[in-house]
Amino acid sequence: MHHPVAGELILDWDTLTASTAVEQRLVIWTAAPETPPASGSVSLPQPLRITPS
Repeated sequence: MHHPVAGELILDWDTLTASTAVEQRLVIWTAAPETPPASGSVSLPQPLRITPS
């Protein structure tokens, strides 16, 4: 994914489901290990918004 300020972002994701509500899912996106956003060396002036396609 390309961000106009931070540049190229490499993201990992995890999906969590509740055993009592399997139709509901929480998707968590994080910066991949060993990338500039994961190390904190990138500071964005505004939050990164990801729109599902």
